Amino acid sequence: MLFNFRHLPFEQAILLPVFIYGNAEINIGNNGRIILRPTYVTAGMIKIGILLCDIFGHKPWMSTRLNIEGVWEINGVAEIENGSIVYVGKKARLSVGHAFFLHARSKIVCYESITIGRRVRTSWEVQIFDTNFHYLLNTDRNEIGYNNKPIKIGNYCWIGNRVSIMKGTVLPDGSTVAANSVANKDFTQYGENCVFAGQPAIHKKSSVRRLWVPPYFDLTIDEYFKNTNKRSLSLDSEECSFIRERMLT
Repeated sequence: MLFNFRHLPFEQAILLPVFIYGNAEINIGNNGRIILRPTYVTAGMIKIGILLCDIFGHKPWMSTRLNIEGVWEINGVAEIENGSIVYVGKKARLSVGHAFFLHARSKIVCYESITIGRRVRTSWEVQIFDTNFHYLLNTDRNEIGYNNKPIKIGNYCWIGNRVSIMKGTVLPDGSTVAANSVANKDFTQYGENCVFAGQPAIHKKSSVRRLWVPPYFDLTIDEYFKNTNKRSLSLDSEECSFIRERMLT
């Protein structure tokens, strides 16, 4: 409760939009700010340190750490799961869209600019870094190059487990980055709804994106495939009408 009144305008704080769970370590620097820009504010719309997946066990809780020296802009519902780290450096800006979910043991390090669209989800142990941290010397030109470059992640993107999103990455809407991949370039040329995989990541498939429906629908689809022994389900079929009606926007 105190977090809300210390770091948010009173008219937002009184609604208690931020819930903090477990062993959270939070530092908001002298110039650090958390800015909420949703169309509505409700209690608990932002959850920090929450444990949603029991893959890593329920106890002990891992420490979730926020260190905000710059600006963290949140444009709707957001969940930062147990054991994750979010760092926003001085004069840096991290902007996340509505329904952003950072799952367990993931890290965001923002030295300059990271922009993430609406309904972006990560699996566990993802890293999103807009910096190389250390400088490199070009020995031919005897020059030191700038080591930060903005990251832009579009809407409805799905980031698989243990993916690294490095500086300069641009992911179009509907992108999927496969597990253990390293994304480090602008993928705009491939358009929306593509799969990228590899180290470094390259284009693998087009016209593919995650199905964005409420989580329990996955179980319903599982049952359909088990009961019918089919290997595909047309979204235009009558059997899929319940999914079409509940697809998230």
